[in-house]
Amino acid sequence: MNIDNYNAALKAVKKNGWELEFCSHELRNNQNIVLAAIEENGWALKFASKELKNNPIIVKKAIKKNGLVLEFASSQLCNNYDIVLEAVTENGLALEFASKKLQNDPTIVMKSVKEHGMALKFASHRLQNNKQIVLEAMKNKYQGSPLEFASSQLQNNYEIVLFAIKNKKSALKFASSKLCNNYDLVLQAVKNNGLSLEFASSQLCNNSDIVLQAVKNNGLSLKFASSQLCNNYDIVLQAVKNNGLSLEFASKKLKNDPNIVLEAVKNYGPSLEFASSQLRNNSDIVLQAVKNNSYSLKFASPELKNNKQIVLQAVKYDGRALQFASPELKNNKQIVLEAIKEQCWFDEFEDYEYFENYKKKKEDFPALKFASSQLRNNYDIVLLAVKYNSNALKYASSQLRNNKKIVLQAIKKNSFALEFASHQLQKELKKN
Repeated sequence: MNIDNYNAALKAVKKNGWELEFCSHELRNNQNIVLAAIEENGWALKFASKELKNNPIIVKKAIKKNGLVLEFASSQLCNNYDIVLEAVTENGLALEFASKKLQNDPTIVMKSVKEHGMALKFASHRLQNNKQIVLEAMKNKYQGSPLEFASSQLQNNYEIVLFAIKNKKSALKFASSKLCNNYDLVLQAVKNNGLSLEFASSQLCNNSDIVLQAVKNNGLSLKFASSQLCNNYDIVLQAVKNNGLSLEFASKKLKNDPNIVLEAVKNYGPSLEFASSQLRNNSDIVLQAVKNNSYSLKFASPELKNNKQIVLQAVKYDGRALQFASPELKNNKQIVLEAIKEQCWFDEFEDYEYFENYKKKKEDFPALKFASSQLRNNYDIVLLAVKYNSNALKYASSQLRNNKKIVLQAIKKNSFALEFASHQLQKELKKN
C-alpha cells in the first residue's frame, strides 16, 4: 500500500527501512524520511529518489551502514573519491560500483583488497598487474583465490604464485601453464592440497614424487595421476590408506590386488564397490569391509551375500544391511532377529525419501521391511520388531497388522504407528 502521509511514513521507515519502497515519490525525495530509513537499513537507499541518490550526506550515511549500497548511488557519487573510499573501507567488494577512474586508483584499490581480496576482480587491468596490490589481496582468508583476477603476467610470477598456493589451497588452478609444470611449485601445492594435482602439467602428473606427495595429502588426488602411476603399487597403496575410495582410480590390475583392496576397505568399507569381481567374492576382504561399514554388503558377490557369517556381521552393525542379503538369508530367523535389534542412523540406504521422512519424526528406518514375507508374518519376529521400532508395523503382514497385541505394542511406543494398523483395529482403538 502506498504511503503518502509524512508522519505515517516516518514511523514506518524508522521501524523498517524497507518501507521506503512503498512511500510516495514525494516522500522518497524527503531528506528526513530517507535519512530515517537508511539509519534503520542502509539498503533503503535503493528506494530513495534520484535526487537524493546524488546527495553526499544521504549516500555517506548509507555506505557507513553497508558499503555495497554504493550500487544505488548516482554515477557522479560513484566517482567521488571520499565516498568510494568510505564504501570500500566498509566492504572491499563495493569497488565493483566505483567509477572506472576510481577502479584505477591505487589507494582506493589497495584499501579494497585489504578489506576483501576478491575485490581485485573489479580493479583496472593496470592494477591487476600491480605486484604489491595482488600480494595484499592474497593475504586475507575468504572463499576463492584472488590469483584468478591477477594479470597473466603475475599468474606467471613464481613469487606471486608460491605466495598464493601457501595461502589458498586451490590457487594453482590460476597459475600459468609454465608454472603448473614447475616441479618445486607443484610439489608445494600438492603438499598443501593433494587435489591441486588436477592443475599440474601432464608431465608432473606422471612424476612419482609429486603424485606420492599428493596422495599422502589426499588419496582422491589419484584421480589426476597418469595411468602409469595409477598402476604403481606404492602410490596406490598410499592413496587407499589415506582414502579407501581412491581405489576407484587404481588400475584394473591393482583393483585385483588383495593387499591394496584390503587396505582400501579397512579405510572405508564401501570402497569394495571398486574392487575386482574376484575380490568382491573374497570372504576375508568382504568381512573386513562389512566390519568397517555394513553398507559394504551391497557390493559383495551374490555368493557372499548368501554367507551367513558375513551377513550376520553386517546386520549386527546396522539392521538395514539386511536389504542386501540374499533372499535365503532374508528368510533366516537368526539374521532377521539380529537385524531388528541393531538399527543405527545410516542415510545411505535405499528408499531415502522414506528414511528422511521418518528421521524427522525421530524414528529409525525399520529393518523388518527387508525380511521375507514369511518372516513378516511371524508373530514373534513382528512383535519384537515393533518393540524396537513402532514403524515396523507398516511392513508386517496384513494379518499381523490386524493383531491387537502387536498393534498395541506399536502404538505404546509411538501413537503415530496406528496409521499402519488394519482399518478394523484403527476404528476400534480410536473409539477407545
